[in-house]
Amino acid sequence: MFSNGPEDFALLGDLQMTASFSDDTISGGADNFSDSDGETYSGRIPITNGFIFRDDDPDLATFEAFFDGELVYDPTGDVLTVTTDMIGDFYGDQYEFVSGIVTGTVSGGGDVVTIGTTTDGSDTFSAFIAER
Repeated sequence: MFSNGPEDFALLGDLQMTASFSDDTISGGADNFSDSDGETYSGRIPITNGFIFRDDDPDLATFEAFFDGELVYDPTGDVLTVTTDMIGDFYGDQYEFVSGIVTGTVSGGGDVVTIGTTTDGSDTFSAFIAER
């Protein structure tokens, strides 16, 4: 499933995200995925249970959301399961862009890629950035 092995797996996609500051929620999803070898994946991974939290300073806004779903590896039809948590911050005077990290697991074809702290204690993560 992971053509270069799970340790070298990279997956890129298009992130669509809606932030509602009136009720402090995050929604959206990602699609149009391809891996580091240029192979494509069909499907959309939704953003669920997203929320915006602000400390005592209303100018600082951070968010967390789940990013879970399945993609189909187009060359073979194998299913890739994504189970992750995304954490990030809003930036700019009008919150023009977001940046953050994703932690969790990606599995398929008997392989599992852990995004976050691994069993040997090393840290891995997947970063994202989006702008309006």
